[in-house]
Amino acid sequence: MSASKEVLLGVLQEAARGGDELIPNELIAAVLNQPEPIKALSDHDQGNLFFEAIRRQFDFIAFLKVTEQCPSVENINRWASLMRWFIRELQGWQLSNDPKFHKLTVLFVVSAYCDWNGDLWAALPDGAEQNNDLLHALERLIAGIRSNVVVRGLGSEPIWEREVVEKLKVADMEKDWLTISELWPSFESSIIPSVFQIQAVRCLYRFGFAILVGALNGASQTILAMQFAGSLSVGQRLALGIASNNHYIQFGSVYQTFFHWPKTNQLGHEEQQSLKQLLLRVADDQLRWEKWMHVFNRYPLRYPAMQQALGEVLAITSETSIIAYIESISLSTTCDGSRRSVAECLRAFRNVAQSDRAKLMWKRAYQRWAQWQFDLDSEDKYLLEIGCSELDYAIVAYVIECLTERERDEAIIRLTDTLRSVDNTWHASLSDCIGYWNRLLSQFQTYAHARQSLSSGEDWLMEGKYYLPYEPQNELYLPMMFHVR
Repeated sequence: MSASKEVLLGVLQEAARGGDELIPNELIAAVLNQPEPIKALSDHDQGNLFFEAIRRQFDFIAFLKVTEQCPSVENINRWASLMRWFIRELQGWQLSNDPKFHKLTVLFVVSAYCDWNGDLWAALPDGAEQNNDLLHALERLIAGIRSNVVVRGLGSEPIWEREVVEKLKVADMEKDWLTISELWPSFESSIIPSVFQIQAVRCLYRFGFAILVGALNGASQTILAMQFAGSLSVGQRLALGIASNNHYIQFGSVYQTFFHWPKTNQLGHEEQQSLKQLLLRVADDQLRWEKWMHVFNRYPLRYPAMQQALGEVLAITSETSIIAYIESISLSTTCDGSRRSVAECLRAFRNVAQSDRAKLMWKRAYQRWAQWQFDLDSEDKYLLEIGCSELDYAIVAYVIECLTERERDEAIIRLTDTLRSVDNTWHASLSDCIGYWNRLLSQFQTYAHARQSLSSGEDWLMEGKYYLPYEPQNELYLPMMFHVR
């Protein structure tokens, strides 16, 4: 727990003991000067004026956020007095007394100023959940939020920028998650939810979760879904995705978890279970699952924290889900992190899956791999060294669990004989010959490693070594001919 969060929890404990209240008068005065306070809070310059007003009265809170130094006892008591006022006003807020939302805006400026990533809302005492006036007012405000992507205007924007905006709008209407995921990084930094929006979502999550889910059911923009999800912690947004039937909210809750900065590279146990539950919901819809796989599984390296939950889901979903998973992976001959991420997913799969289901996965992976053959059909690509594939773990699993010992030995003998006769076969060029050799040698690796794993118990993902079909000390010609080092 950070020092700032620890101080905040101590302040709330002190506030709960009762005592004087301290009203943020300067902030109230600044907000009352605005005829439309919520709109003013969304404006960068005016919003800064609001926060400057509260900072002048409670500068030690801002100092704590920067320095992590505990405030004095006097300032702790002042902060606790502010929280007593905040809690009472929040629990007693009435629309009839605040029709233009001046007081509500003040409350959300205070909460944002004192908040650390939603820690304040989670630690607040019960009570506001009984204020139906507050909850339903927030429901209407959130349900009415709309967002529109616009270019910079003035007629000076580049053509590509207008084209990207139009592509995003079309993809949004069609729920084309792949296109959205490819375009989103161009917009993410410039599409930031307002302070009011963030605090309203956090408030409803804490005191009116079912109302929040209902308010977001009508959201039909990925931008809004991303903003709503980004207002919550990882565990909260995944819980929101599970509870919602809205495809935009479900996608946004997962995409923001793994693409939003700071990027999530590890999930806790409860978050893993929530992600698994959400993925299972999506897997029931074959078309949507295929779309999701093309987003989240083309390059598994981008989503390392997803792999365990994904593997466990694949162990209990339909065969078509497995096919979509295998077909969505972008295969390459480079031994990058995606190969390890796939192995992590398949280890989790193997730990849960029944034997017949595991063999189904391995066979589907082998069919894809055998057809691909290290880009054998790509005439303009040359494999100049031993290559790997993202499916290597599954191929070794196939050789071990789906072939008999005799079939494994025959495959190794066949590849060895073919490798030894490569130089006796006509090739269009030396590069073609070397590329053909390396494709065969790359295939040889999985069979050789499977045999090694059976005898030594090594992990099914081969790393840091390679196998040759001959004894290096007895063979001089082949290494020289095929540039083997």
